[in-house]
Amino acid sequence: MDEGLVQLTLTGRVSFSEEITISQAARIIAFVDEGTDGSFAAPSRQQLEEPAVPAGKEPSLRATSLRDAIELSGAKTNAEKIVAFAAYVLQDGSQDTFTADMIKPLFRQAREQQPTGFARDLDKAILAGWIGTGSVKGELYLTAKAEGVIEHGFGVIRPKRGQAPKTRANGKKSRAITKPETFAGIEEIPHEIAGIPAFHSIRLKRDKMLWALRMASEVGVRGLSNADVMWLTDHLGDCIHTRDINGHFQGLRKVGYVNRSASDNTIRITPAGTEYLGSLGQSGK
Repeated sequence: MDEGLVQLTLTGRVSFSEEITISQAARIIAFVDEGTDGSFAAPSRQQLEEPAVPAGKEPSLRATSLRDAIELSGAKTNAEKIVAFAAYVLQDGSQDTFTADMIKPLFRQAREQQPTGFARDLDKAILAGWIGTGSVKGELYLTAKAEGVIEHGFGVIRPKRGQAPKTRANGKKSRAITKPETFAGIEEIPHEIAGIPAFHSIRLKRDKMLWALRMASEVGVRGLSNADVMWLTDHLGDCIHTRDINGHFQGLRKVGYVNRSASDNTIRITPAGTEYLGSLGQSGK
């Protein structure tokens, strides 16, 4: 039996025996406990996989217009308004990425003055950690930090006035990324993989994340959590922050280069992903 799974067996009027996760087992037991008419139907696999909705959880606050997005989020600067407009565009869930060209005309539609330096303001939003760049050129997405900006407002994520990054005595920014348990027994992690370009020669962040996943498999680690990816890429010399990992994962998953484990939710590279990495050296990408 895989680690993290339990065998749940029910007998009586109906029989049910399935190897499932602990959380799924808890849901079934709770469902049986709630029954009052003595009837019980064995749940289907689809029902087991459906996420539980916390009782009393209210739906996220939604903006009904572009002006509403500005007011609810409390956006003040052009960079913040870009983020607010992006959140408005993405809130219906039909897409998870956007482009600069999709956002530019929204200023006029919202009766806002068109920024004279839109690219500069977009860069500010990216540097603030609110917007990430996707795997396709020009593709952008909201990071986890900014996803709830319409509901919670910029007051929660906006840097405090005068706030500066903590520094070490030597003046460098403090970085405390603890080595994860995943790599605890691995003394040395190579910086090269046979048949694949070196990590430092790869340009795109999403490809560097894929490289890190391949390196993990080389040292016997089948899958990585977001924290594992952040630590490993930092160790290799170009850290990919956890807030950006999901966006890179989505792009890589769409083309079949990665997937997630159903048992522990770690990210794994696929054979197609390994083949793609090998092609980078051949094509000069």
